[in-house]
Amino acid sequence: MIFLGPRDRGGAGFLAVFLLLFLSSAAAFQAEPSPPAVAIVRVETNPPGSDGGREWAELFNDGALDAEVGGWRILTRTGEGVTIPPGTIVPSRARLRVAFDGGEGPSLSDEGESISLLNESARAVDETPPLNDSENSHGVWTRLSEEGDALVGGWRFEPLFSRIDDHALRAPPEAEVSLENLALYLGAPAKNDEERTRAIYRWITDRIEYDVEAAMKGGGRGRTPQEVLEDRRGVCSEYSALFERLCQLSGLEAEVVRGYGKGYGYAVGSGIPRISNHAWNAVRIDGTWRLLDSTWGAGHLDPGEGFVESFEEFYFLTPPEDLVWTHLPDDPAWQLLETPISREEFEALPYAKPALFRDDIQIDSPPGGTIEVEEIPTVTLSAPPGVSIIAGLRDGSGTELPGRFVQVQRSGEKILVRAAAPGPGDYTLRIYSRRGGGEGGDQKVYDWALDYRIEAGPDAPVETGFPVVWDLFWDLGLDFKSHPQGLIEAGSEFSVIISAPGDVRLLARLLDGEGRELPEERTIAQRVVEEEGGYGVTASFPKAGNYTLRIYAKRGGEAGGEYASVAEYSVVASSGRVEAVYPRTTGSFAEVGALLIRPLEGRLAAGEAVDFEVIVPGAEDVAVICGGEATRLARDGEIFRGSVSPAGEVQVAARFGGGAAYQVLLVYAVV
Repeated sequence: MIFLGPRDRGGAGFLAVFLLLFLSSAAAFQAEPSPPAVAIVRVETNPPGSDGGREWAELFNDGALDAEVGGWRILTRTGEGVTIPPGTIVPSRARLRVAFDGGEGPSLSDEGESISLLNESARAVDETPPLNDSENSHGVWTRLSEEGDALVGGWRFEPLFSRIDDHALRAPPEAEVSLENLALYLGAPAKNDEERTRAIYRWITDRIEYDVEAAMKGGGRGRTPQEVLEDRRGVCSEYSALFERLCQLSGLEAEVVRGYGKGYGYAVGSGIPRISNHAWNAVRIDGTWRLLDSTWGAGHLDPGEGFVESFEEFYFLTPPEDLVWTHLPDDPAWQLLETPISREEFEALPYAKPALFRDDIQIDSPPGGTIEVEEIPTVTLSAPPGVSIIAGLRDGSGTELPGRFVQVQRSGEKILVRAAAPGPGDYTLRIYSRRGGGEGGDQKVYDWALDYRIEAGPDAPVETGFPVVWDLFWDLGLDFKSHPQGLIEAGSEFSVIISAPGDVRLLARLLDGEGRELPEERTIAQRVVEEEGGYGVTASFPKAGNYTLRIYAKRGGEAGGEYASVAEYSVVASSGRVEAVYPRTTGSFAEVGALLIRPLEGRLAAGEAVDFEVIVPGAEDVAVICGGEATRLARDGEIFRGSVSPAGEVQVAARFGGGAAYQVLLVYAVV
């Protein structure tokens, strides 16, 4: 107990007032609501198909109270924004998805997009780091927990439906005894119609095997959805009926769509029958009809292996403008397009596969799937920088022809695919794609993206093909100054001239018919004086036979840069010379852009005088070294000349920039 004396009464009054003010302030502080804990938690910048109207950002209320976000704005990095409608409430621990309508409205960039959240007072509430998404798929940036009900530190990129997929794939046996039990299990963790739909799609594509035997006999066995569940097998009509029934039991509206599908056995340019051969589904999600195909999502048919189980993401909620390339409904309304295409237009389309859309490849020309040979058939495509394209040509029996019958040329995002028909007949030009780039033409690491039909009439010229080229050929600015054809008939020697920028270096190697590399002295590559910007590559064949001349390139001056394959020719030599070889050139020869005038023979006779003439840009001195003795060549500008009687191995070396050391350029054998 505190007692206050007469002198302290004034102080006591001050203390009472202070306490009253403090308590009033505390009460006021407690009564004022805390700011809403709303943050940006998920972003989809590159959805499947055309991005317009399908991009979105998702907000999450991590607070204990509901949050009103009406009038708040979400801005892109360019300052464009979406305003949230007045009165919009985000309940506690709930999410709100905000769509970007694209078109003339704001849209999200696939590279370096950063979006910010502003409250009704235009104060920044949250902002994302720069986000990149090149996958054109159901992949999102998120900072939600795996359960989707809490914020976690750090952004990560993951499949949108990873949590739902994991739940569907772990369905226990007791959940699979009846359709009712299964629908109840699959829908348990779903927070919206899209997730309920996904759970059903993912379970069907994993658990139901395609009934190849029934399909080959012309149809299914007439199973009910419950029988499909029990047998774990079905054909497309049974897959789609099962999907429809599970949707009904989950409170979703779904329909079976019947029509024609360009599936197993289809060849580009073929006509389609008037009767249906396929069934898929439409499902209403948030008031909008969407399309999917659980049969094709489960795998595909292979002539040698039968049904190959292989989950295909592409056929889940496929954009209508993409699905119509391979699925033509009997009822045009189920195309879900503002302007449905006709049966004739559907037949005329190139044969498109999921990789075409997944890798964001656009067809510039031709729009039709059949090309009649008049000149060299050419397909023009556009593809993002991170997507590589290769191609192959197949004859009427489906046999893959040698690689020289196609050529892929790239310049930025524009890609030209050329085909050379080796004679009259029908051919298939098959185009493959691979995201992530990389050199090499192994089709096993590429995905089939597109087919064209090439029709070469009876008067079509017989083509020998093109040189095989890698993307780097075009990237370095190379071109063919001579011999644009890929199959060369030669005698004992063959030369080709390549156009190359001044900072690009070339070398070449010769391979025999078994693909074995021959000694490097069988080829020589150097600048050609008579051809401005030209690089001469010459090969000498040891005997008659089939050879591959492979050309490598690099950009000069790159630290640690290595030569990489850029082009190759197929050569048929009618004769050969065992002893005819060239001097061995070193890396320095190519790096300084030297040019050997004489002698081009790589084997020199001992004791006989030999005239040397070489052009070495930038060299102060050039010498011929043999038997430990160096003979300096006379200098005339960049040209060095002299006569030497060789003994032992002969080297031609140059000195640059006043240094004492010589760099070896050429090596000769002495016989």
